[in-house]
Amino acid sequence: MKYINEGALYLSAPLLFNETFWLFYLLYQKRAMKSKLVYIIDPYCIWCYGNELIINHVYETYHHRLDFKILPVGMWSENNRRNATPELARMLKYQARKVSDITGVVFGNNFFNLINDTSRIFDSEIPAMAITTIDKYWRHLSMAFCNLLLRAFYYEGKDLSDKSVYEQLARRLELSPEEFLYYQYSDEIKLLTKERFSEARSLTYEYPSLLLVDFIGGVHPISNGYTRYSEIQRRINCFL
Repeated sequence: MKYINEGALYLSAPLLFNETFWLFYLLYQKRAMKSKLVYIIDPYCIWCYGNELIINHVYETYHHRLDFKILPVGMWSENNRRNATPELARMLKYQARKVSDITGVVFGNNFFNLINDTSRIFDSEIPAMAITTIDKYWRHLSMAFCNLLLRAFYYEGKDLSDKSVYEQLARRLELSPEEFLYYQYSDEIKLLTKERFSEARSLTYEYPSLLLVDFIGGVHPISNGYTRYSEIQRRINCFL
C-alpha cells in the first residue's frame, strides 16, 4: 500500500473491491426491497369515488412490481364529523354532477336520498377503521374492499356508520363478518387508524393523493386530485 505526503491514501485493490462490493450490494437491495405506492383517500371525499377507475388501472399495472398501501385520512372525523344538512346536500349534489361529468362515474338515487336525510351523521373514522382492518389483515383485498366501500356509499346509498354494511362487504369478499367486525372495532385498530390519519396528513393535504415511497424512504408525489392515467404512469415510470 502506498502513501503520499500528509498521509493521503491511494485506492488500493482491497479498497476498490470493497467499493465494488457495496455498489453491487446496494443494487441488489434495491431490487430486493420493493418501493411502494401509497394511496391516500377518505370515503367521504367525492373525488376519491371519481378516481376509482384510474386508481384501479394503476393498481392492476403496478401491484406486481410495487407494494400498494391505502391510507385513510380522516377528513370528517372527531370534531370534523358532519351532520347531514340541506346545505351539505346541495354541496354534494353539485360536486356529484361535476365529478360525473369529468370522470363518468355514476351516482345512485339512493345516495341522493341518503344525503337528504338530516338524521344522518357522516363520520370518517368508522369506514377508515374498516380500511385499516383490511390493510392490516387482508392487504391483498384492500383495493377490492375500497371499491366496494365507495360504491356502497355513492351508488347504493348505504350509511357507512352502520355495522351491517361491513358485514355485507366482508361476505362479498368471502371473509367472516364476525371476524372482520371483531378486528374493525378493536382498540388496536382504533389506535392504528388514528396513527394512519396522522401519517396521511403528514404526507399531503389533498386527496385523493398517490405517492411513491422508494426503497430508502424517499417520498415522491405522483398525483393530487383527479389525474389522467397516462400522466400517473409517466411519473411512476420515472422512478422504476
